[in-house]
Amino acid sequence: MKHLRRLCRAAPPWAVLLTIAALAAGINAVLVSLNPPVPRVHDEFSYLLAADTFASGRLTNPTHTHWPHFETMHVIQKPSYQAKYPPGQAVLLAAGQRLLGDPIAGVCLATGLCAAASVWMLRAFAPPVWAAIGGLLVALHAGIQLQWGMCFWGGALAMAAGSLVVGGAARLARRHAPLAGAASAFAAGAVGLAVTRPFEGFISVCMAAVVVAGVWITRGGPTWRAVAVGVIAPAGLIGAVGLGLIGTYNAAVTGTPLKMPYMVYERDYGVTPIFVWQQPNLEQRYLNPVLERFNYAAAMWSYRQQQTWQGLLTMKTWFSRCVLEFFFQAPVALALLAAGWVRRRWLLPWLAVALTTWAAACMTVWMFPHYLAPVAPVLLLLTVTGLRTFRTLERRLPPGRRWLTPTLLAAQAALFAAAAYDQVDASRTTWAHGRHAFEQQLLSTPGEDLVMVRYRPDHNVHDEWVYNRADIDNAPVVWARELNAESDCRLIDYFAGRRVWLMLADERPLRLMPYPGPPREAPSPDAATGPSRGLATAGAGLGRAAE
Repeated sequence: MKHLRRLCRAAPPWAVLLTIAALAAGINAVLVSLNPPVPRVHDEFSYLLAADTFASGRLTNPTHTHWPHFETMHVIQKPSYQAKYPPGQAVLLAAGQRLLGDPIAGVCLATGLCAAASVWMLRAFAPPVWAAIGGLLVALHAGIQLQWGMCFWGGALAMAAGSLVVGGAARLARRHAPLAGAASAFAAGAVGLAVTRPFEGFISVCMAAVVVAGVWITRGGPTWRAVAVGVIAPAGLIGAVGLGLIGTYNAAVTGTPLKMPYMVYERDYGVTPIFVWQQPNLEQRYLNPVLERFNYAAAMWSYRQQQTWQGLLTMKTWFSRCVLEFFFQAPVALALLAAGWVRRRWLLPWLAVALTTWAAACMTVWMFPHYLAPVAPVLLLLTVTGLRTFRTLERRLPPGRRWLTPTLLAAQAALFAAAAYDQVDASRTTWAHGRHAFEQQLLSTPGEDLVMVRYRPDHNVHDEWVYNRADIDNAPVVWARELNAESDCRLIDYFAGRRVWLMLADERPLRLMPYPGPPREAPSPDAATGPSRGLATAGAGLGRAAE
């Protein structure tokens, strides 16, 4: 710690931020290179669709002529073809796709931004060395690196935006601090939350603003003129630009600036309500049975569990435990948390911000760790404050016995290394790896392909194969679900000139074969070129592993 303190004193603040950001992003890049993640959850495919759209220079895509064959989870088809989620995460994925050729590079960038923003936030509460330690904890956090950093649906970007909100609010609460910079950071963080986690972000931003207002009222704040010039003007300008961009995106996708794609998806496909007290839409109808079973069965499971007081308490306890295990994965972290805030009253308002946001998230039917990413900076603040408390207690000991805090940090690094090893060594034989392997082999063969996906009645609705690029017509591989003979024939005629395949998604081993049905004669197995033999081999291995 002595060397780190000297480094933080000698180096300018921006150099420390860039160093920790590069470290966090570099660790993430090494992990994804050792075990490249493939999309497997519906949400990830949805974000990748939006990223591909943005990388192509468009805000959305026109509705396809044969859109019923491409209907899938978390994607709207009308009035345009686009993901249902806010665009923030997809913008970074698109940047990775355009700049480095792979959307996962955007995830690495988000991890670096998260670490840097956390350091900046902590500098409002702690000395530079402890802010740097907090950034290192982010860089070596198993949840942030191995879960958020190894998938496409994110969390790190929302945490970075939350850090700007908390750090900006803390600086605004200082009566003599420069207001314009803090207000700009606060507003930028609020816009970031609006395009990543709008609901929880709105709650956390409002609560942070209440903390600032409370400090100004009780302890005296800047003059009204200073607030107007230094707070309202810059924050209002950034907020207006952000809202204008969001409205432009909404208008392009849904036709109305105030209607989010999420609202259109819920109108057209949703059965499960957002909040536990709302009623489900049991009159929703679908063109294919997979979407129907997903929305009426899988998506409704959590809602049904919470319709009694006992079930509600059980589910919220389970969700909250998952969140705590994500952010505090070692018992030592809970000890640091307990030691950190008990006697520090200035932390209590920020704890209230976190608890209020958690309570708001509990009102929704589902709750996952990334839902609370906007207040993850507060949890990091509590942990760092706990470490400082232990270090203060250690100063009463002789110099040779002040080893507890460094040991705790070393233990955190060791736990992360062990978890990273397990992640790198994780199985690559899931259905998602099978889909990825088939697609890569098709891409490696000259020509274009249409893959008709056939499901059995007992298909697992969480294993969805039908996701496509933004420009479906010009995609080298198109995935489409079978509907009925007449519609399937029209689709195959529309894509005339492509090789047509049948994906038996529920067979074990997985089977991809030349399409056998009308209207065109299928090539014989002997006439099939390289892909069929290679794909059948890959499918057999992956299918046996899945069993």
